[in-house]
Amino acid sequence: KGPTKSTDKNVEVTMYVCDSRGEVMQNVISYGCVDPPTSEYKSMVYYHQDKPKWFETVKVAISTEVEFKGLHLKFLFRHKSSTEAKDRSEKPFAMSFVRMMNDNGTTLQDKTHELLVYKVESKKHDDAAMYLKLPCSKVELEQFGHSNHKQTSGLTLSTKDSFFVYSYVCSTKLTHNVDLLGLLKWHEVLDDTKALKTYLEHLMKEEGEEIVKFLQDLLDSLFNILMQHTNNELCDNLVFDALIYIIVLISDRKYHQFRPVLDAYIDSAFSFAIAYSKLMVILKDYVDKANDKFSQSESSLLPGIKSL
Repeated sequence: KGPTKSTDKNVEVTMYVCDSRGEVMQNVISYGCVDPPTSEYKSMVYYHQDKPKWFETVKVAISTEVEFKGLHLKFLFRHKSSTEAKDRSEKPFAMSFVRMMNDNGTTLQDKTHELLVYKVESKKHDDAAMYLKLPCSKVELEQFGHSNHKQTSGLTLSTKDSFFVYSYVCSTKLTHNVDLLGLLKWHEVLDDTKALKTYLEHLMKEEGEEIVKFLQDLLDSLFNILMQHTNNELCDNLVFDALIYIIVLISDRKYHQFRPVLDAYIDSAFSFAIAYSKLMVILKDYVDKANDKFSQSESSLLPGIKSL
């Protein structure tokens, strides 16, 4: 284009799944249904585009036996040359990453994430996991709020650049819902009545999609809370209401295919025989208070009887 003009370089993004030590996990990335799993994903290269929009979909499949804490996606940006020899020598000029699990144990939210872009100085950057001490997204950067968190050995934050990714988590063991996670880890909050009350109340406002994914684990948690959380009528009643909420939810046509899961749980997995007596006491209390003018029992009584 002449001595005073320049063209935008071709950019290729390579994605890896890495553990807490920065090591690449092998064969967990899938390009599509028929392709075998691989350890990296390379994007399309758009000719002379300085702000490419890839809109590419990639699947990451990780076993539930793997330690999820510290897992993250790492994105390396390289200039793609039309000359093969030069292309092989190209080092990453920038990188981004995103953590797959938050500090509270929840997974990455199903939404678009604005990731930070760090310039890579190849002579100084040793590709160790030092970058995990840096904020990975604009949200984290605002939370860190300190200039000394903007660089580490060989990496410097590029304040003018951003990299956007959209994530969707599909799991029957991990959730991005903090209230649901609180119930699944019931033993950690058993003595915290306030937290239990909050988690139980929020459960009954949840959409069915998350509940049915964790159906058996949630039922186990509710019965454990009922049997081990003594001398608290409020929590007992909330557990009863939550059980009714789940049963009514499964009765809905939208989730009717999960009815066999509930039946199998009752027939095979349910191991809280003495829970019946406690549930009957709560039901009787609701029946006795049904005619009280200011009683809240009616809203639970009718669904409760229907669920019997």
